[in-house]
Amino acid sequence: MEIYTCDPNLEVMGFVPLAFFGNLDSDVLDPILRNLRIDIRQFKPEGWYKTQDVLDILRQLQEYEGTLFAYVAFGKRAAETASLPPEAASLPFVDFLVNFEKLFPARYRNGSPGYCRCQKVSDTCAILRYQIPYPDDVFYGMFYGYARRLLPKGTHVTVSYESNDQRRDFGAQETVLRISWE
Repeated sequence: MEIYTCDPNLEVMGFVPLAFFGNLDSDVLDPILRNLRIDIRQFKPEGWYKTQDVLDILRQLQEYEGTLFAYVAFGKRAAETASLPPEAASLPFVDFLVNFEKLFPARYRNGSPGYCRCQKVSDTCAILRYQIPYPDDVFYGMFYGYARRLLPKGTHVTVSYESNDQRRDFGAQETVLRISWE
C-alpha cells in the first residue's frame, strides 16, 4: 500500500473526514476543495465516501506551514468525536487499544484500509504497529485523543514514535508507536 493512496473502491464513513476537517480554517480548506472538486461540507456522518478523496485533501495540505500539527489535531478530533460501542469505551485503556484492531476496519468498506495491531507491554503501556494510507501523525493524534478521552482525568500520557526508521512517512513498511500512561 502506497502512502496516501488506497484501493480506489475503499470508502470511509463520513464522520471520519468531518472530524478531520471540521475545525480547519476555510481559508486553507476551500481552495483545496475547489481544486479537487470535493465538498466535504455536504458529507453526512453515516454516509460513505471515497477514502482517496480524503487522502488527496491531506496530501494537498502538506503544502501549508504547520501541517504536522494539523494532522495531529485531525487525529485528536477524530478520537474525540468517534462513535464507540459502549463495550469498547468501558474497557481498560490497554484492552481498548488491543481491540482497536477490530474497530478500525469497521469504519471502511469495499477494500482494506490497512491494519493497526497492538501489543500489550503492561497494564500502562502498549506498542501499536500500523500500516494505513493516512499520514503517521493523524494516528499519533488519534491515539493521544483516545487516551485523553478514555483514561481518567489527570492521567499523564506519553505517545512517541519508536524511531524514524519505523515510520511509513519515512519509508518503513509500518509505523511503530508507543503509548504509555501513569
